[in-house]
Amino acid sequence: VLGENKENPFRRKSVSRLLEPVVLNLVQQIPGVGKVKAMQLLQRFPSIHQLCGASVHELEPIVGQATAQHITAFFHKQFT
Repeated sequence: VLGENKENPFRRKSVSRLLEPVVLNLVQQIPGVGKVKAMQLLQRFPSIHQLCGASVHELEPIVGQATAQHITAFFHKQFT
């Protein structure tokens, strides 16, 4: 038992693990972005701050032109 590599259920999880579902759900609220695109975006832009600052040009290879425009419009309407 002592030599096994099992995770201690009483140990606190890191903050990043707890926030991932929240961040994923937020990104999925953007028009045209589902779970797959949200996961792809978060692999390239691991934080909301980075995603919010991304240009249409940076987003296009991941999600296409129309969705890239939706993403930039979403963040600029919501937070500016």
